[in-house]
Amino acid sequence: MRTVQLLFMVIFLVFYSLISFGTLKSLINLTSATNKKKVIWAILISSALVVICFILLFIWPINVRNTKDYTYHLIFNVILSVDFVFKIPLAFSFIIGVFFNQKRKSIIYITGFVLSIGISTSVIYGFVFGTKDLIVNNVELEFPNLPGDFNGLTLMQISDTHLGSFYIQRN
Repeated sequence: MRTVQLLFMVIFLVFYSLISFGTLKSLINLTSATNKKKVIWAILISSALVVICFILLFIWPINVRNTKDYTYHLIFNVILSVDFVFKIPLAFSFIIGVFFNQKRKSIIYITGFVLSIGISTSVIYGFVFGTKDLIVNNVELEFPNLPGDFNGLTLMQISDTHLGSFYIQRN
């Protein structure tokens, strides 16, 4: 395994473990005593699957350039993106909740959960429906003092892209 791959894997695993731990602690504080085990197992299993898929898709191959079809990579990136945007507000709410009393902690955890649901929903919407909103604008600009070498130069700007735009082909 190359050094860069190993370093990338360690950084990813440390960061992912920290946000998963924060998410777990935040969700445990929001759930009832009867559902705590279910929440723990759901977070642990989903986090383990993400780590295993990450290793199999990005770390395990000796030479990634031999890959001809990146469909699984794109699908995993969508899942990982949604997983991250769901877990990060919950992890931050856990960190912020450390500094407050129990009454305010619950409000902070609920706020983190609502933010997680809202952001995750908007990301999923962007991945699914972002392909239908592709807009191409051609704008011709004229500058009186522009040097002749720049006459006919074409500039392109790409912004607000969604992974779904690359994954689903249009007819």
